[in-house]
Amino acid sequence: YHGNFNAVQFEDWLRKLCTTLARTHGPCIIHLDGAKYHKRQLNPQPTTKWLKADIQTWLMQRRIRFTSTAVKAVLLEITKAHREPAHYACVQIAAEYDHRVLYTPPYHPELQPIEIIWAVAKNRIAVDLAETMDELGQKIAASFSRVTSNTWVKALRKAQGCEDFYMAMADGEALAEDDAVEGDQDGPQLDELVGEEEQ
Repeated sequence: YHGNFNAVQFEDWLRKLCTTLARTHGPCIIHLDGAKYHKRQLNPQPTTKWLKADIQTWLMQRRIRFTSTAVKAVLLEITKAHREPAHYACVQIAAEYDHRVLYTPPYHPELQPIEIIWAVAKNRIAVDLAETMDELGQKIAASFSRVTSNTWVKALRKAQGCEDFYMAMADGEALAEDDAVEGDQDGPQLDELVGEEEQ
């Protein structure tokens, strides 16, 4: 689905979400992963793909000195010395509504409750495989319609437990062996989340 979705579409949806959140809940924190469409940069840094003239324009806009005879490689070195912090469209959109965006670290799906929900839905479908694309579409819709708010809360708590574990590690706190995320028996396991929906 990532190939059929882009930053413009996501930002349009995000603006609608921010409007709704501001109206119903006030300022919120919005967590996003590092998907490309979540991180459209408003101030892109020049790369080797840029034309020399575009790199020169980038430098001139920032009043950075360079010689007119400098080759592209030299210009790129100059831009590296003047690297700017990234400014993302999603962060700007959220800020317009007094919301704040936080990005989860890469390669940590356990911090994304939606990944747990996807797993719940996919596990249900895997039990009874579809034979046609139409049937698959129906099974996907049926599987997601059976995800309850209780399952969402459990998925959120599971992700928060992982977050707490990582924060404790970052803070240098001593953790008891039974606090390890890998063997986390306090949070709901995937089979528990799936089983609960069957009732």
